[in-house]
Amino acid sequence: PNADGFRALLAVAFRPAGVTIVLLSALIDATLVAANSDLTGTFGAIAASWLAIHQVPLAVDGTSLGVLPLIPTAGMMWVVARGCAAAVHPASSRRYALQVIGAAVAGPLVVTAIALAVIADASAVIPLSSPNALAAFGWVLVVHLLAAGIGVTVAMWPTLGAQVPSWVRDAVRPGLRALAAIVGAGAVLVTISLLLEWSTVGSLLERGDGVVGALGLTILSV
Repeated sequence: PNADGFRALLAVAFRPAGVTIVLLSALIDATLVAANSDLTGTFGAIAASWLAIHQVPLAVDGTSLGVLPLIPTAGMMWVVARGCAAAVHPASSRRYALQVIGAAVAGPLVVTAIALAVIADASAVIPLSSPNALAAFGWVLVVHLLAAGIGVTVAMWPTLGAQVPSWVRDAVRPGLRALAAIVGAGAVLVTISLLLEWSTVGSLLERGDGVVGALGLTILSV
């Protein structure tokens, strides 16, 4: 790519990761200060949070966290997709589109390698175990590849759509409606279950030891 294209690829590769790291740093520092805790292991917590956003299984103090919040992951994918969509246009060549997708994946993989190194170092002072490196790279690859693919496809759809058979487009619409119906029905069932088991939900929230802790548990659960 030319100079402008190269700058665009660098932005696609590292801007979402950079913004995410800055936000995580501010959030974790504020949390530790509010809890009157020292800042030991701050970098390890930031690195672990980066992996958690990508659904990488973590082990803290011997406890495995295999189910992680989905909203941060969805937010990351939305930012990456938007960045990739802004970097291309309907007339972009397929070669450049593939370069954008490659940049969107390569940057986060570099950050993940750094995060794994930081966690390995921080595990000596905080109860955080180093995750499986292959799983970490795999999850980051899948999340960013899917997001970048969606962003590029949406931006180039006026060109790509003309090459898709009409029966494929006709089949996608009812499929999306069915998916929305399934998700909506699941949300209703979960809400009903929470209301029926409200006493159990309340006892779990009480473990937060106060309003702030209960609010944190609620946000984490959502």
